[in-house]
Amino acid sequence: MNGLSSGLLVSRSIELDGNAFDVNLTSSIIDAATIEGLSPNQIALANNLTTQLADGDLNDGLPDIANGVAFLDNVGDLGASLDQLSPEIADVGIQVFQNSQLAFMTNLFSQQNVQGHNPANMQNGAAGGSKAPTQNGTNVWGSMQFNHVDQNGSFNNIGFNTNGFEIATGVSDLGSGPVTFGIAGGYARLTSDTRGFGSDRVVTDIFRIAAHGTVGINPEGSGLNARFDGALGFATGSNDIDLNIDAPAIDLDVQQSASTDIDSFSAVARFQIDGTNGKSWPIKPYILGAWETVHQDSFNIGDTAATSLDISGVKADRFTIGYGAVVDHAWDQGTFVQLRASGLHHFGDTQTVLASQFTSVSNGGLNFATIGSRVNDQYVIEANV
Repeated sequence: MNGLSSGLLVSRSIELDGNAFDVNLTSSIIDAATIEGLSPNQIALANNLTTQLADGDLNDGLPDIANGVAFLDNVGDLGASLDQLSPEIADVGIQVFQNSQLAFMTNLFSQQNVQGHNPANMQNGAAGGSKAPTQNGTNVWGSMQFNHVDQNGSFNNIGFNTNGFEIATGVSDLGSGPVTFGIAGGYARLTSDTRGFGSDRVVTDIFRIAAHGTVGINPEGSGLNARFDGALGFATGSNDIDLNIDAPAIDLDVQQSASTDIDSFSAVARFQIDGTNGKSWPIKPYILGAWETVHQDSFNIGDTAATSLDISGVKADRFTIGYGAVVDHAWDQGTFVQLRASGLHHFGDTQTVLASQFTSVSNGGLNFATIGSRVNDQYVIEANV
């Protein structure tokens, strides 16, 4: 006699042993990978819970949560509940940090003049081109920008929206002639909210400094006029995380918070063609390469809550190659407008993997992996005034 079967992750049955005149209640754990409709991140978390539930290693209210998840009989409810328990919001903070730092580094090149190569200092020339002056001067600059980003989700990853601001200031055009240098610093505060039910939030604060330089290549001579730009930077800051677990299917409503430090070193190089025969092209093409290493510290989120997680540190080395063009225009009154479009291809560590374990689990517990969004290609349009 068989029966009493329930739950997508646990199957129970009553079996009658006729020989021993005994009744046995049997429970079987079902591999989440066999359930159609669950993502890889959901599968990893589900199997972590059910494996440790079967081993008797769960404590402090976590067995009730694991049983609640295991006996759900609707795939949609199961996936939504697992998403609520997931720490993927920590990966969102890393993505935002990386993208903001790369934009800061490449924007430095817009502030650097080389004799004959800053359109804001150029004079009108023949045939629609521009003729460069012969003087340079130290440039003290400042900028502020407001950001809004919509990141679509995927089958395995959450979507999110980012809003915030970035400020930067520096001194450029130190030196003379075709070789100039500069230093810069900046601060950014960016708030990212996940989409959907039980939205999570991460607030990313970034403090940064950088040194940059430009070498003019035949800046005023006949033939091709070009420039080589380079920058080295360091950034440090924090990701302040709010993990809002709202899973009505298992009657769970918990708010957890944490803060973790994050830092990076980065380098960017760019080669740009500015014109020919001392005359500026209206559209200036360029190619670039970049490297950034990012480290986020390990942290705990949830303290003593049953859903508390210990999340290991992350280190990622990402490389970038890109191409693009700059369009700029200067008015006699000194107003300078620049539009830049770039295509970027990333390789190396293009996604992060968070290794997490439930804090209250006996014997150290088993880790489960949360795989962040893979970002291979980006297309960026920026405008500066």
